[in-house]
Amino acid sequence: MAEAATVASKPNVDKRDAILAAALRLIARFGLHNAPMSAVAREAGVAVGTVYLYFPSKEAMINALYLHVLEDRNRSLYNGL
Repeated sequence: MAEAATVASKPNVDKRDAILAAALRLIARFGLHNAPMSAVAREAGVAVGTVYLYFPSKEAMINALYLHVLEDRNRSLYNGL
């Protein structure tokens, strides 16, 4: 029973990645200030509450997006070597 609670409390990486990808698309298309969390949620196909489950604020989401983009860039650079 305790293991089921542990599994349920782990964040879903796919949803987190979908939220970050949606945020990136919207920010690229409309700009940072014209990409509210509700639009990010809609674009990612999740509820707004789900976005706030992963990111407590828009600033936290943007910081995570920045790190995600840097990691992706670094991965691409190192794979090309």
